[in-house]
Amino acid sequence: MMAGLTSRYPIGIDIGETHVAAVQIGRERKKIVIRGLYYRDFDGATEDDDQLTSALKEIAKSRSFSGRRVVLSVPSRNLSIFPVRFQVDESGSLEEAMLAESEKLLPFPLDEAVIDYPSLVSGIDGDTKGHKALMVAIRREDLKRYMDLLEETGLHIEAFDFSGAALMRLHASLYGMSSDPAILGHIGDSKSLLVVATKESIAIQRDLLWGSDVLLREFLATLDISNDRDKAKAMLKRHGLSFENHDVTKLEEEEDQEAIGADRTVYQIITPHIDEFLLEMEKAVGYVRAEERQPVFEGIYLYDHASLVPSLDKYVERRLHIKTEVVNPLKRIALSDEWLLSAVPEDAPLGLALGLAMRRVSWP
Repeated sequence: MMAGLTSRYPIGIDIGETHVAAVQIGRERKKIVIRGLYYRDFDGATEDDDQLTSALKEIAKSRSFSGRRVVLSVPSRNLSIFPVRFQVDESGSLEEAMLAESEKLLPFPLDEAVIDYPSLVSGIDGDTKGHKALMVAIRREDLKRYMDLLEETGLHIEAFDFSGAALMRLHASLYGMSSDPAILGHIGDSKSLLVVATKESIAIQRDLLWGSDVLLREFLATLDISNDRDKAKAMLKRHGLSFENHDVTKLEEEEDQEAIGADRTVYQIITPHIDEFLLEMEKAVGYVRAEERQPVFEGIYLYDHASLVPSLDKYVERRLHIKTEVVNPLKRIALSDEWLLSAVPEDAPLGLALGLAMRRVSWP
């Protein structure tokens, strides 16, 4: 670190399709603690300038947050994320070769793009000149829009990040990363994120039009609960995939037949939609096994709204035969004050914002 610069934790702001989340962390007695939380849901509406400005002003004015420096991620619709393979000639540079290959895949002109490569692996397939990278690109005008909105509210973008890196950073903080691939899933309201990564590289990032809303909508369409979303969520949290725990050969021997019936009903309603997410994980596993020689998966870790579905870990583990764990990050990291939880809705998906907040930045 340069002399005169101090490393500090910024405010991590995750702008999703229909929400804004913010987290700031600090250290107490050498341990990470959460010192600020914020969440605003736009009730299914896509974010626009007025909604964002209002939410960002609330963050800037909140006493829960210190400073004005921000690490930001934006909705995936603004990003183009793709893998590239390329070779570097003796007369060329790595960046030139990478950009030349990226230009073939970008959905917009290269001179309109801001590009980063969060993952780069060299010497692939035994070729010292061969490389593969994961590229992340955004239109310059889209990035400027978000920068201008933050500046108008008194916030300053210290770093632009993307959700896959945030999820990796959060997971590394809680579990560490190894050379074996880990499958990381962030389950949100309307969209989810799937990442396969090692400590050296990101193999896959996939944004999925799937989330807890899919399950809740199916409850409301199937059951006579008067379009009561809160009741649907309560049923999901109570029963989830608990029917997975019953021995189907001994169901008649169990005492609480009413509970078994409720478990079975919820199970039958949600498993077709759970299987949609499971299929995406199967594709990811297949891709990694095709790319790597006999990979040993470290495990599957499902964050945020995965905790709304009891026994989701057992359901996934029994079908993919990979150790699976559901993770609620707010139960793994201490709060500087317990009242912070009252500032956000119950079950708010804050994992990505927490991962952004863990990216330390330096300033005078």
